[in-house]
Amino acid sequence: MTPLPGAPTTRFGNMYVIDDPLTEGLGAGTPAVGRAQGFYLFTAQHELAVMHCLNIVFTAGKQNGSYLIVQARDAILNKVRELPVIDGAGRFRGATDYGLLRTHSFNSSTNNAMLKIDMYLRL
Repeated sequence: MTPLPGAPTTRFGNMYVIDDPLTEGLGAGTPAVGRAQGFYLFTAQHELAVMHCLNIVFTAGKQNGSYLIVQARDAILNKVRELPVIDGAGRFRGATDYGLLRTHSFNSSTNNAMLKIDMYLRL
């Protein structure tokens, strides 16, 4: 999508579909525990904010085959953002509560980010 002349650079309307790895930690070689699958959409015209619709799918350990469903607004320039958990399946059936999302690093030339999510769940 080409922005209109003079339009804010919020990426409004851009949508990205993801299938990204989830690991136990932030370091290289950290064991994979699952995938973040879903999409995010830039939904604000005057700030950098996205709407996430994600399945956090676990592929290892006791949670293998289980997943959490997250739907949230993310003002991505904020240091800490809250991601509501709206449900789950498998070992996480009926899960609710939230995750706290922080940007660990961001590469502006590739638009790739490493994010840290601390999950707090009620089962």
